[in-house]
Amino acid sequence: MLLDAMGTLVRLRPPAPLLTTALATAGYPNPADRVAAALGEEIAFYRAHHVWARTPDLVLQLRRECAGVLAQGLDPVPPHGLVVELLVGALRIEPFADAIPFLENVRACGLQAVVVSDWDCSLADHLSRIGLREWVDGVVVSAEVGVTKPDPRIFRRALGLLGVAAHEVVHCGDDPVRDVAGAAAAGIRPILVDRADRYPDVVERVSSLADLLRWI
Repeated sequence: MLLDAMGTLVRLRPPAPLLTTALATAGYPNPADRVAAALGEEIAFYRAHHVWARTPDLVLQLRRECAGVLAQGLDPVPPHGLVVELLVGALRIEPFADAIPFLENVRACGLQAVVVSDWDCSLADHLSRIGLREWVDGVVVSAEVGVTKPDPRIFRRALGLLGVAAHEVVHCGDDPVRDVAGAAAAGIRPILVDRADRYPDVVERVSSLADLLRWI
């Protein structure tokens, strides 16, 4: 089994309120709407550039560059080092409530699970910190492969880790293009995890991980 990370196993706690509070506490108050807009630019920058952050040193460099993008939207602006610190502190990743119970069931069924995600090389560390890494058999990120989903090469890397053929696995993710179309292009059966009921036209979809075991 292949599993997406963000939106499937984990979510990002809304960072704008956390960062707004942190900036004010540090003596650099910014309106909430300004912080939200600046974070939107930072997130877009990360998504466009994360694929080259394939080592810890490059992750640190990317964080500094992301902080620079964020700072362009702030007024007043803290010193750059503090912007990095506050940004990292506001980006809090947490597992969905059904993630660990689902992975426990997957293991109890004798199945293997590999995470396939558009992320920099730090994803495995994040999964370890929140208690998920021990429940999966591997982690494949776009920064290590050099491509992002829906490119089928990232899915093929995961198949190589499992040592199985495409028709022997399913891929579960929350995006109809990156996950569903990408997995299908690699010959893998996709199942959409549609937690917010946004894609009613997708045939094979579930509303939660708790509903997923009956499909596999």
